[in-house]
Amino acid sequence: MEAVLDRVIANLSGASPVQRGGLPRNLIIMSHDFNPSVLASMDLESVKGLALEAGGRTSHTAILARSLGIPAVMEMTGFLAEVATGDPVLLDGDRGQLVLNPTSERLDSARIRLEECSLMAEPPAATAVPARTRDGVAVTLKANTELPMEVRMARRCAAEGIGLFRSELLFLRCPGRFPTMASQLETYSMLAREMHPYPVAIRTLDLGGDSNDLTTGVSNRQNPVMGLRGIRWSLVRQDLFATQIEAILRAGASGKVELVLPMIASVEEVREAKAVIARISEALAAAGDLPGIPVAIGAMIEVPAAVLALDGLAREVDFLCVGTNDLTQYLLAVDRGNPSVSHLFKPLHPAMLQSLQRIAAVAKECGKPVRICGEMCANPFFAVLLLGMGFTELSMNSTSIPTVRKIIKEISLASAADISAQALRFQTAGETAGFLLSEVGRLVTMDLAPYVREVVGAAASDRATPALEPPWTAAQESCSHRSARRS
Repeated sequence: MEAVLDRVIANLSGASPVQRGGLPRNLIIMSHDFNPSVLASMDLESVKGLALEAGGRTSHTAILARSLGIPAVMEMTGFLAEVATGDPVLLDGDRGQLVLNPTSERLDSARIRLEECSLMAEPPAATAVPARTRDGVAVTLKANTELPMEVRMARRCAAEGIGLFRSELLFLRCPGRFPTMASQLETYSMLAREMHPYPVAIRTLDLGGDSNDLTTGVSNRQNPVMGLRGIRWSLVRQDLFATQIEAILRAGASGKVELVLPMIASVEEVREAKAVIARISEALAAAGDLPGIPVAIGAMIEVPAAVLALDGLAREVDFLCVGTNDLTQYLLAVDRGNPSVSHLFKPLHPAMLQSLQRIAAVAKECGKPVRICGEMCANPFFAVLLLGMGFTELSMNSTSIPTVRKIIKEISLASAADISAQALRFQTAGETAGFLLSEVGRLVTMDLAPYVREVVGAAASDRATPALEPPWTAAQESCSHRSARRS
């Protein structure tokens, strides 16, 4: 809402758009909250970190920062009153720490850690070789992206395609207007060419949650995550939906393209969307502009209704994408961007695990490919759990792919299945977390310490996470283990 008001005020006052070029080097952005569209429009070479009082690990801003390799911490309440523009700060996204006015000794220690991390970093694979478990099962690792520039990182990390391209930022970066069919086609075609011969799955516009924006006509009412968003908005604004569909279909001439429908809750929504797609496809074919290769249609499974009605939904589409971020949010009735209830956002909740098990079972029964597209699979502990449930296609931020690939090579599908079966018997997220930490840690050789905090946080029941050190002052640290992990 604040971002919308800022834009309205700027338009009414006739002020020139904010210029975000020429930023100082080594910049750390510090704010109460931060709109992802603003981050996407900045000179990212200058941005070295992000510290916010609001947000959370699965917020849109945190996901984008992780994808771009920008260290970030969230839910660091109260620090803004103690810092001014130009102050030196030290941000540690791995540990969820922010140090104001760090001493020279602390800076030296941080530089040593950075050098160690650089030496330990696994060299990116030259080609996208499928990851295989110890017992020979192939697991496909794809990248989630939001910006066209991210395709370079996806290739560098040997992603086997783009499992989910979130198209929202193409719209958010066009203030006051919608991107034309030609401009969308240019982006989608570039993605298809760059990732060839691997597929690119383009999710149609999904605004209305933490990506609210006035230009789309999406209502800024209370509780927008349950309002006119995703496929609901597209079916209301079929003129704009049709423009995006045409761009996606035309992009099929440049490579293998897939189309994903967001926030599906019923068979009727899928059929209505498919009718629009068929109409555009027929018009393009009549004009001789339709590529020979058909574009596969998938559905995001991210609301409880879709999980329960999956038998029918699966038969309407070519493949399924599981959005674990929103599915957790809707299933547990927890706003993932609200710090006051972030302790209740638990991807290891028994209801969430049982839902995932049902999705895997129904997809197998219907013979439909299914992939996980949420941040959950970027954590090695969770990746093993999902693999054991039968998910052999995982899509995550590009920088997590090398680590997950390495873990998969150390685990057999049989051992992962045993871990998942036992995890489903627990009654609390805390019990599941403790079990995962013990069992996965026992089976692999790589150091998983950087990921333990997230697993513990995914099961925490406390309302306020205690600081790991005394509360910070201008020269002390402040910590939160619900911060966004350094990418």
